[in-house]
Amino acid sequence: MNYVLTSEYDFASAHYLNGHQGKCKNLHGHNYLVRIEVGANELQKEGSSREMVIDFYDIKQEFRKLLDSLDHSTHIENHKYIEPTHEYIDIKIGDIVVEKSHVVWLPFRPTAENYARFIYEHLTSKGFPVHAITVYETNINSCRYCPGDLK
Repeated sequence: MNYVLTSEYDFASAHYLNGHQGKCKNLHGHNYLVRIEVGANELQKEGSSREMVIDFYDIKQEFRKLLDSLDHSTHIENHKYIEPTHEYIDIKIGDIVVEKSHVVWLPFRPTAENYARFIYEHLTSKGFPVHAITVYETNINSCRYCPGDLK
């Protein structure tokens, strides 16, 4: 790939990994940083994005919209859904009730690997030339999903 543009955006969420044997079996949260890489071998030849891979504004609009939909919510794996489903429900933890908590039911386990693949597939389905998605779960731990590099 001759040209690769990058942009970053973040979201915060809580999750737990059902059936996991480590610390992540407990409800906890992360401030995720997501880096998108958009690439092309050639620059556009005409139109308003002439001599660009893509206008940063165009990709950032959809990228931010997607991540904003995940922000400040609790993510729970539930395979009865085929896409993320949002619900505002009361959550009871012992004697504490968290009223109208934003829950996102995910059709996948909420791991950095699955977020990266999900974000990649969402954006490529919208026609964006995504090369890779990197999801930082912490500032030193990340997953980079780039299916084109793996072939």
